[in-house]
Amino acid sequence: MHTTQTESILTDPVHLPQIEEIAQIVSRPLFNALYSQILARYNGKAELSFSKCSMGYGWNIKFKKGSKSLCTIYPHAGSFSLMIVIGRKQKEAAQSLLPSLHPVLGRIYDQTSCSNDQRWLWIDLEDQDELTDDLMKLIDLRLMK
Repeated sequence: MHTTQTESILTDPVHLPQIEEIAQIVSRPLFNALYSQILARYNGKAELSFSKCSMGYGWNIKFKKGSKSLCTIYPHAGSFSLMIVIGRKQKEAAQSLLPSLHPVLGRIYDQTSCSNDQRWLWIDLEDQDELTDDLMKLIDLRLMK
């Protein structure tokens, strides 16, 4: 796939891409592993959604369990980003969990400003398999009541 063709698949609001197309564009085993693990672990659903946000313009994959938002994957050519929102309900648990998580996630948490008592963690991923278990722990927090 050419770069312009790849970019157009991810940024064309008219063409709804298939997960297989997105996986081919991302071209990272971690994408498939994380996608499958999130669906299996939470028995949730993945929805393709088009974002006009400057941080992640184009198609993204929102994961939900019932009405609860878990996280969002923003695909890019050769990589992807994961956004996890740590809200007021998860804040204390997240701060307790941070010392046991990979230092990269701690730095991202510390460098992410708090707005309306929420932190929107933007985690750029390529093949950082060592983060998978820790990412799942952060996503687990989204189900706190």
